[in-house]
Amino acid sequence: LFMTKAFSRIGAKTTAKLGRARVARSADIPHLSGVAIRGDARTHEWAQDRFSRFIRKKDRELFVFGFRKPVAYLGILDREVEDTTVQRILGDKVNHLAHLSWIAVDPAYRKVGVARKVVAEATKWAKERGRKGIWLDTSSMRSFWEKMGFVSVAQEVIHGKERNLMLRKFK
Repeated sequence: LFMTKAFSRIGAKTTAKLGRARVARSADIPHLSGVAIRGDARTHEWAQDRFSRFIRKKDRELFVFGFRKPVAYLGILDREVEDTTVQRILGDKVNHLAHLSWIAVDPAYRKVGVARKVVAEATKWAKERGRKGIWLDTSSMRSFWEKMGFVSVAQEVIHGKERNLMLRKFK
């Protein structure tokens, strides 16, 4: 029932009216904190710290989706991997990939294409930097990532949690 109400209230055509994915600005941080709390069960402190570290850095980008206020975010990194588990699984090729570090969509805006648009913008960003693909680790949303072209390359305990390491290579 909730999803039906949310979808009818927002509607597939409305995602176009929400704007497009764009690079986050410092002014977005208060809205992004709300998305992190509602959509990703994060704390306000986590959100403030993480978003502040992502804005205006050369080796990473924070994309947001929304017109008046952001309703989704995605963080992507373009730097060498320090995680030994990921290095062991992906080997040297990991340093030719971008790392999608986190994504969240406000629950009221799910199932209407918002995440797809943000992932598309991140993919474009990674390709522009000469990356050969994107990797991520996730404990949920595996079917979503598979629909986006990612394949599971391993199931491991990463940072103390059971995770799926997923990879999407560019053509």
